Amino acid sequence: MLYFKCPYLPIEQALFTLSRINENGYFKSYPNLLIFSTSYADFPLTLVTLQLLPQFFTQYNCNTLYHYNVHIDHLYRLFKTARTKMLFQSFDFKLIDGRKSKKEGVITFFSDKRDSLMSNVRTLDKLPLDTQDIPSIQYDAFFTMETELFKTLIRDLNDHTARVTVARSSVRFTSSKLLNIGFTKQSRNCIIGGIKKVKDEMKFTITFRPVPFFDSFSTKRVWFFRPSLSNCMAMVSPVNLHSEITSYFV
Repeated sequence: MLYFKCPYLPIEQALFTLSRINENGYFKSYPNLLIFSTSYADFPLTLVTLQLLPQFFTQYNCNTLYHYNVHIDHLYRLFKTARTKMLFQSFDFKLIDGRKSKKEGVITFFSDKRDSLMSNVRTLDKLPLDTQDIPSIQYDAFFTMETELFKTLIRDLNDHTARVTVARSSVRFTSSKLLNIGFTKQSRNCIIGGIKKVKDEMKFTITFRPVPFFDSFSTKRVWFFRPSLSNCMAMVSPVNLHSEITSYFV
């Protein structure tokens, strides 16, 4: 069984951000976590997830692991229409049996000003449970900067990718055209933690495409951590205390 209910403005905004990467994706549900995910096939490969804890929802019930594909852009447009044109305030979602052993998602929209409305999500195809594992994050070292400053950095570098070096007191972005932009702890443009020696420095490659994905970020800060995979980096944009959009540059 999978059932959840919540106000949908935060999830609508988060799905909009995911849809800037790819209109298609999948969701994977656990008893203690719900993940929407999509990817951008480029170098480095960008895997983007919306991770929602049970505390995010007003109701959440998942008694087993589910893994299905989903049309993310369709969900986003459905939510936006229900909110802006029909003035609904919350929704619930449940999986039901569809045709040919497939599952269908049923969304019911609610408002205190009108009757509820049901809408079916497109037929869902079951996916293998062991695909697209999400790397675990190591929180011992990190750096963070304001989102608007990060967007300015992307425009100033004006490149597809950049090599990032995080030292004890500075962060340096180097484009493929060898343009360097750096930030220091002393200038208070960034906050760096957990890096005490040269051997602790983090080095990774980040992609700045597609640009509309990064432009859609609305949180105050972005955070960068090192996942369990070597030469990989995770960028976290918190939605609230119980949800976040995490991008993995593999």
